[in-house]
Amino acid sequence: MTDKLLKNILEELIRVMDIKADVIESKELGLKRYNIVCDEAGYLIGQAGTNLGALEYLFKAIAYKTTGQQLHFFLDINDYRQARIDFLKKIALEASQEVLGTNRPYRFQPLSAFERRIIHAIIAENYSNLSTQSDGEGCSRRVMLLPKE
Repeated sequence: MTDKLLKNILEELIRVMDIKADVIESKELGLKRYNIVCDEAGYLIGQAGTNLGALEYLFKAIAYKTTGQQLHFFLDINDYRQARIDFLKKIALEASQEVLGTNRPYRFQPLSAFERRIIHAIIAENYSNLSTQSDGEGCSRRVMLLPKE
């Protein structure tokens, strides 16, 4: 019921914005993904995904207010984030091979909170002999990939 309710809320939010779009549900790394497919993707995504982030924040706030639950999902627009997830998977798997080969920690470049969560999930899902931790503050926050002792 919650999935149908959330999809309806998102579709109404998009309709109020006067944007014609389809919402496609899927699962990615254990999270529900709502992909908005439309012609106005550039407008909805914004520079470096800022509008997408704001839309997701608004959608999560409405979802919480409606359900009373902290729900775990993310928004995507025309697979914008999916392309980034695919890239993050690639670099996470390459870094994992490096750590396994050298037995030394690996520091990723600074990443957004969303991207850090993706890296943590990829490693947890694929490597029981590796662990991750975030360090740094603000825009300099990054993920450390460590061999388990």
